[in-house]
Amino acid sequence: MIKCDNFALESYSLNIYDMTEKRIIGNAEAAKLLGVTESALRQMRHRHTIPYYKNRTGARVYYLVNELEDWMLATRIATAAEVEEQAVKATL
Repeated sequence: MIKCDNFALESYSLNIYDMTEKRIIGNAEAAKLLGVTESALRQMRHRHTIPYYKNRTGARVYYLVNELEDWMLATRIATAAEVEEQAVKATL
């Protein structure tokens, strides 16, 4: 605890990149997370196929881990049993 004149300030360890449970990563980490090269990541970004952010000057690119994970899981392929179940329901 840090004491200043008339008040006490609790000392907290804040990670600027991990605040409010939003983990921000750069190109290298995003490419590794997605299992692609940085060149492939750049192409995906330019085609607007992945979610990303730029700083105010547009010089730096950032990604939120949870958004990339959601993007990776967005296209679920149904199992054969699920497809068969849907076909049976459609014929009734």
